[in-house]
Formats: sequence, structure tokens, C-alpha cells
Amino acid sequence: MMFNSKTIILGFLALPFALLAEDDWPQWRGPERDGVWRESGIRTELNTNEMGWIELRWSVDIGAGYSQPTVADERVYVTDRLDDNEEIERVHCFDFNTGKGLWLHEYPAVYAMGYESGPRAAVLIDKSTSDRSRAYSLGGMGHLHCFDARTGEVIWKRDLATEYQIEMPRWGIAASPLIEGDLLFLQIGGKPDACVIALDKHTGQERWRAIDDDASYVAPIMIDQANERVLVVYTADELFGLNPETGKAYWSFAMPGSKWPIGISTPALTSYQGKRYLFTINAHVGSALLLLDEDKPEVTVAWRKNDPKTQDNLHSLIPTPYIKDGYIYGTHQKGELRCLE
Repeated sequence: MMFNSKTIILGFLALPFALLAEDDWPQWRGPERDGVWRESGIRTELNTNEMGWIELRWSVDIGAGYSQPTVADERVYVTDRLDDNEEIERVHCFDFNTGKGLWLHEYPAVYAMGYESGPRAAVLIDKSTSDRSRAYSLGGMGHLHCFDARTGEVIWKRDLATEYQIEMPRWGIAASPLIEGDLLFLQIGGKPDACVIALDKHTGQERWRAIDDDASYVAPIMIDQANERVLVVYTADELFGLNPETGKAYWSFAMPGSKWPIGISTPALTSYQGKRYLFTINAHVGSALLLLDEDKPEVTVAWRKNDPKTQDNLHSLIPTPYIKDGYIYGTHQKGELRCLE
């Protein structure tokens, strides 16, 4: 995406393989929520024109925003914001092959946050329901919508900021929603004891709420541990492993000390020498590697680094580090690329 004043050009390149034809990108960081594309038959060379450029298949002008486009069933979903005459957020659906607009939904959204360009969270596409696929969008001020993914019909909606008495985070609501089974999981920083909530994905009704803490901007993930499914959520000051059915905490790991909640990077699951770990990072309070106990849902600290002045640490702000073969690759502070063993 390229920025031009308050307009974003959403463009797709004519790549020499059936991009996402068999493997959609329906949510934040892809099908498994880990940033890995598992499509087969990917070419290592790209067809280009006489100028050496990959051919642009199509582009459309939309408003500004920070949300990652998502793709499902040859449709592209993305959100934006306009503030020329009135403040509104919009949810777009485009044809993947042509860029033709298929549906658009807009609603008033008066911003009270920093970086007001637009929504943050990626639209989540759920194809597991028998009747119709659904699209879930979460706006920067907590406007939550459930759409018919094909038609754009609003199935249900909620104003989470009002309903949950959210003291709006400095940079708004940003953690992309997560679905498993019939539950929709969100980190919103609600009150009382509703930093994390689970809603019925069909109706929007609350199933449980948990944690008395402010919200961060970290998208939740789901992992397997000790024959249990564990919902991993990093709030303002603590990393939690929750029972996804009840919201009860299996374990937690405190990472306090930030000047304000600044967690953005998604926790990363990795395996090394037969053991499984969670890696988490915060620009203000450093990084930690947690060993996952496979006999019971608990964690122990493998190591913790919280001094930004040392060379063997990462204080990454936004990007999730990449972990492979026992090495952690990421950016430190203002952009220095580092690799940790």
C-alpha cells in the first residue's frame, strides 16, 4: 500500500501463481495467525515488464487506515476512515481479481485517540458456519460489526466503548479479533474486569469476561499446551494463558514497567531442541522467552531481557520477530536489525 495524503491506494500485483486461490489470508497474520504462507508451487522468479516492474493488476483509492487487508473466497476486505465533512469508518469488500467494489458499509466514528488516520484491526473472515461466511470488523473506537461476508448485510453490531466503559487506549482499539468454535475473542480494556471478552459469534452476546487491566494493542492467539487449548493474550502489563471456554487463567507472566501500555507485537510460538516456547516483546520492557510445560498448562521463564542498552536484547515496537532454527530475528528500538540465539 502507498500513502498519498489521506488516501491509500490498495493495489494487487499480477503474480505468476494463483495467489491465495487455495490458501486464503482470512485474518491477522494469515490462516494460522503466525505470518506463514503454506501455499505450494510458489515460483522463485517473477514475470516483469520491460522496465523490470511486476505488472499491477488493479488499484482502487480508499481512505486512510492501518488495517491489514484480508482475503477469502476471492474477495478482499479492508477498513478505512474519512473525516472531511464528518468522521466515519468504512468496511470495504472488493473483487480479488478485478478490484471492483462489491459492498461498502459506513458508520459514524468520532475519534478520541492519537494517530487518527483510521482503523487498526484486520477484518476477520469466518467460513465455519453452515449457512454463510461472516466478516467481523473492529473499529478504532470499538465499533464491532458482524456482516454477511458476501453481501455486506449487518447480522449484528455492538458499540463496545459505550457498553464496556472503555477508557480508550492512547492509540485506540487495535487488537485484531480471533475466532475459535462459536466464540469471538477480543482485547478491549473494558470495565469491570473485561480487558478480554468472549462473545457468541452468531449473536454477539457475551459469554465471558476476564482480567482487570488496561488493553494493549496485541492480537490474541490460540495454542495447544498439555492437551488443552490455551488463549494467549498480552494485556497492558501481563501475558496470560486463558481457558478459552471460561476465561479462567491457566497461567500469567507479568511484564510491568512501561511508561504506558505499548505492547503491539504478536506473541510467537516456536520449538527448539524438542521443547516449545512462547516469545513476547515490548518496546519499553524488553523481551522474554517462556518455556511451555507440556504436562500441565504452566510456563517458566527461560530468559528475560529488559535492558535496552545491552547488545543481546530486543526492544521491538511493532513488528513480530521471526524465529527459525533457534534464532530470533527482529528490530531493536529505532530500527537496528538484530539476531538473538
